[in-house]
Amino acid sequence: MSTSYKPFDHDVREAVRRELGRSAFIEAGAGTGKSTTMVSRILSMVADDSDPVPLRDVAAITFTERAGDELRDKVRDALVARAEADPSHDGVGHALVDVDVAVIGTIHSFALTILREHVVAGGLPLGFEVADGSGAAKARSRHMVEVWAQRLPDEDRQHLIDAGISLVQLRPLSERLDEVRTRIDPTAISPPALIDIEAQAHEVAAGLSGV
Repeated sequence: MSTSYKPFDHDVREAVRRELGRSAFIEAGAGTGKSTTMVSRILSMVADDSDPVPLRDVAAITFTERAGDELRDKVRDALVARAEADPSHDGVGHALVDVDVAVIGTIHSFALTILREHVVAGGLPLGFEVADGSGAAKARSRHMVEVWAQRLPDEDRQHLIDAGISLVQLRPLSERLDEVRTRIDPTAISPPALIDIEAQAHEVAAGLSGV
């Protein structure tokens, strides 16, 4: 006589699958069934007899695009199996239609979906794309220079002009700061001492006059 295997935390997995009115936090190692548990919870939501949740209203967020693609395939397979077992269930049938457009993927793809749905209200160009790492860094440095141009006090800007430095020339500095920002401890940085350019100029002039 054979018996079906049940993991030691079977009751916990069943609670995650069935108790849809409660939040669940799952902490487990690789290959222990986190994705399977997530799929079973999603299936329970869309196939709930009393209050089915449309799959298009579910957001399943993963760390990588690959994990998102794999999760989508697992959700599709689970829906197909449930539809074959219960062809009359409307919730499962509707979920199968929505599975390819459901929010299953990274937080970046989730945000991208929202922005594309509200592209006009967000003031974004039609057909915009997500910048890669280098493109995003250049965009941030360009935006930083634009902010400096708008907000830098005239006196500070004049100091740069006197030193022969334009705001555009500060872009490499902003790009370098962007590269190391995760290694900078804000609490260890003291505001720089103000430089009295006029006093230093008089000091240099006095030294030259004595030559």
